[in-house]
Amino acid sequence: GINAEYGCEGGVEGRCVETPPHTCYQQWCGSLPCDGARARCEVGSDGTPRCLNTSRGAGIDCREGGYCGYQGPAFTPICLYTDDYDCFDTLCYGAGRHVDTTVNCDQSVNRCGVNLATGEPTCEGTGSGGGVACGPGKWKCDSKGGRALCVKHKSMLGLWVTMVIVPVLIGIILVISYKVIKRRRQGAGDRITLISREI
Repeated sequence: GINAEYGCEGGVEGRCVETPPHTCYQQWCGSLPCDGARARCEVGSDGTPRCLNTSRGAGIDCREGGYCGYQGPAFTPICLYTDDYDCFDTLCYGAGRHVDTTVNCDQSVNRCGVNLATGEPTCEGTGSGGGVACGPGKWKCDSKGGRALCVKHKSMLGLWVTMVIVPVLIGIILVISYKVIKRRRQGAGDRITLISREI
């Protein structure tokens, strides 16, 4: 019978291997589908992968709030978390033969998954998915290209200064210059009149 806690490894000179329960399990054994929750992967002496249903397989443990994801050509299990993000990813990536395949997925309301039989990416409406927390202040969200990034927020102050303050200052300088020139001309005219009267 199947003993989920322990399994034999190594054929005739076998040894017991502990296979404790995990949150996320390996899903492939080389090129063979192999659900680690019910079977384990072993490579035979000839180098071929075998999926043995004698015990659980390899897996990882996620902290509270985590869910399983898979990545890379070997369907490596990873823990994904729905945290308090304010900037979300917009693409999901596949695994296995579909490691370079993407699907659009607004992860503010969806999360990524992987078809365990094919490796194709899926977008599942089971809650929010991956992203980053930019927080308030100088950062804004940029998710062009699929991955959420916090980029430095360009302040509108520079534009405001250029569009409003600079023209006002130029106007004030022109008005002051005009008045100074006008007074000098008027002062020069008054001196000419005074000199003419004295002559």
